[in-house]
Amino acid sequence: MGLGSAMAIVGGAMGVSMMMPPFARNITYKMNEGNPNVIPDIALLIEARYRGEITPELFTTYLNQSGIGYGNVERLWNISENLLGIMELISLNRRGVIEMPLLLGEAEKLRWSADRVGKLLKITEAIPSTTDIIAFAVREVYSPEIAEAFGQYEGAEDVYDKAEADLKAVGMIKDTFTKYWAAHWMLPSVGQGFEMLHRGVIGMTATPDEPLSLERLMTALDIMPALNSS
Repeated sequence: MGLGSAMAIVGGAMGVSMMMPPFARNITYKMNEGNPNVIPDIALLIEARYRGEITPELFTTYLNQSGIGYGNVERLWNISENLLGIMELISLNRRGVIEMPLLLGEAEKLRWSADRVGKLLKITEAIPSTTDIIAFAVREVYSPEIAEAFGQYEGAEDVYDKAEADLKAVGMIKDTFTKYWAAHWMLPSVGQGFEMLHRGVIGMTATPDEPLSLERLMTALDIMPALNSS
């Protein structure tokens, strides 16, 4: 049989296979079974290497056979590694594990710009809850001059200096910590307040010279205004 005849037979078989897909698949299956040489896709090869199913050398060979050069093999392997998420990076930075330049460098790999990282740092700071804000208000935290007169800031600086690393780790700035500190003190009971009033330790209402008063104590204790005034 000449070359022309052989090619005619092959061409005829191909023509039949195109008109009869099952016949074509059968030929493909038989050829694959006789000479199995399909290389898994890159994602599967990377997974196989991570799991120890193939050696780094075989990994490189397969990718070379797929047309990927040695330099790109290394690049593909490097970029397959999982990266820490942006919130994990921020937590590491706040805990002092990584510095800001490294945070920004790793964030860039996640497509976070320095400006957006800065905004994210700001919005993830610890902030008071609604209940805390109300407590701050009734305990005069939003009236610094009164809180100062009551001695509510006493010890705040020393404690902040000692606890700065922990506060930074949870994303709490100094101003917020100071508010919590000023509001944390235990208060005398209403009965104790009346006892102090009767003994002349405090007055009924506050004055510029005497900010402490029974009225302000009852406000700080969250006594309703109607009961307070009575």
